[in-house]
Amino acid sequence: MIRDLFNPKFVFTAPVVNDDSTRPIDRKRFVDYVERAIVAWNLENNIDPNVPVIRDAAIEMLEPCFGNSIRVDLWVETLDATSCVYGFLCSSEDGLVPYARGEETITKLDPQSHRPCAWSPAFRHTHEMLMKDLPAFA
Repeated sequence: MIRDLFNPKFVFTAPVVNDDSTRPIDRKRFVDYVERAIVAWNLENNIDPNVPVIRDAAIEMLEPCFGNSIRVDLWVETLDATSCVYGFLCSSEDGLVPYARGEETITKLDPQSHRPCAWSPAFRHTHEMLMKDLPAFA
């Protein structure tokens, strides 16, 4: 985890997988990288890496990505009893070229009833560490 002058964030870097190197990676691929960053954060903190149900995802494309690797800066916008809203910025590995930014909302569901249920104390604790402190970031 990194804490810059303003907010905490988890930084995840991965190689870009693109079946067609003549075209930039698309919107869905950015969501895949964000999912991988969330799983990496959970694994690093000994939280079940299975991502709960994605309730919503919003992404704004900023620049085309043709790079060999991608950086995902991940933080928590809000955390309530049954849902968590991540904020993210996808950029070049050095963080200088922003490719996409957005939010993803996940909800934890009870495996038997399939109704929203509370996060574990461990999940809450580790995700509270990623809560942003300012009302605007990235």
